[in-house]
Amino acid sequence: MDLVSLIVLADGDDAELIRTLDSLLAQDYPQLEIVAAGRLENTSTAASLFERYPDVQNLRYLALPAASRPGVCLNAAAQLAQGDYAAFLRAGATASPVFLLSTKPTARSMTLSLVARPPPRCMLTSPLRSAAMPAT
Repeated sequence: MDLVSLIVLADGDDAELIRTLDSLLAQDYPQLEIVAAGRLENTSTAASLFERYPDVQNLRYLALPAASRPGVCLNAAAQLAQGDYAAFLRAGATASPVFLLSTKPTARSMTLSLVARPPPRCMLTSPLRSAAMPAT
């Protein structure tokens, strides 16, 4: 089964992000990773995630410079993602437990929810690790 990367823009409050992550972690799809990306001005976000999800192996948080625009955050997270496919969500969105099973790509067709992607150029190795990207 293909690995799917769920990329979440963490631009709202922590409660919205946690609601979204809870719904994604409840997925029935066995091969998934979640990469949440946000800005460094939200310093409490990483701490909240480390506290709430201390043992989750397929969740990573990427902290970018405070001036980063949402598109920059999503692109940086997509580069770190390891999946064969990627789905992009915004904090506050919730997914049903069969979201990925119902949008699973087939050899003949792709759904609009999942985007085929080339192999990653870089990746994080430890679970739920906060990584700061340098300003460009």
